[in-house]
Amino acid sequence: MNNPNLFDLNLLRSRQKKSINLENYDNFLHREVGERLTDKIKDVNKSFEKTLEITNKPELIRSILLRNNLFSSKKLNKYFISGIGGDIEINQEFIPISENSIDLTISNLTFHWANDFVGILYQINQILRPDGFFLASLFGEDTLIELKQSFQLAENEILGKTNNRISPFIDIKTAGNLLQRCGFKLCVSDIDKIKIQYKSPLDLLHDLRSMGETNILLEREKTFLRKDILKKTIEIYSNKFLDKSNKISASFDIIYLSGWKYHESQQKPLKPGSGRISISKALDK
Repeated sequence: MNNPNLFDLNLLRSRQKKSINLENYDNFLHREVGERLTDKIKDVNKSFEKTLEITNKPELIRSILLRNNLFSSKKLNKYFISGIGGDIEINQEFIPISENSIDLTISNLTFHWANDFVGILYQINQILRPDGFFLASLFGEDTLIELKQSFQLAENEILGKTNNRISPFIDIKTAGNLLQRCGFKLCVSDIDKIKIQYKSPLDLLHDLRSMGETNILLEREKTFLRKDILKKTIEIYSNKFLDKSNKISASFDIIYLSGWKYHESQQKPLKPGSGRISISKALDK
């Protein structure tokens, strides 16, 4: 029987722990997305007493919340971290928290590595209290599209085939549909397209290693990347994606998801036909 999983989560654990322990590395992408993610809490007119963060980068979101006065130090006494390096040091796909016990669940750039994203969303809905809030960011489908295309062109030219060098990422429509499918209400999904400039593709590859965001596909090529393929990939990337400032660009699609656990006090959509003014009459104005 084939393994239904896409990702090697043991390898993820190992690489993320190395990333956490790196000294003097500024994880600017996770930090920037974390700032944008937590900024969405400002739009929520609600106080969260008990928070769970699911992450591979412990302390990042908690520090942003505290620095931007989104959470008081008192509230952080009821702030728990689940995942690699967290208070609950477990696989991110299993959440051993009691049902109806959490007011806010937040996750920053973690779930793109999920083998069972539906299962995670279902668990989160279960652990939230009624009218509890879920907020997350994850990489979307065109993330690292330039690197993916460069690898494919290089390997086709040299090997006559391609290997899985870049992980597949979810599209925003599918992500939003899964949120609703798992029982969340008042769902919102939106996307940022971030482009980061690098002096060379090697600098991008170094950054991905430092972030712990390199390939962990179970069906990845297990041998070391051949020098001729790497050289050709760099050549293609530099020629195809060089900008006017003689730097290469790397794309990152950032999907933001939010949703509420059902509570009877939440506003409900109007029933079909309950509007007082027809669309045709409104357009005639």
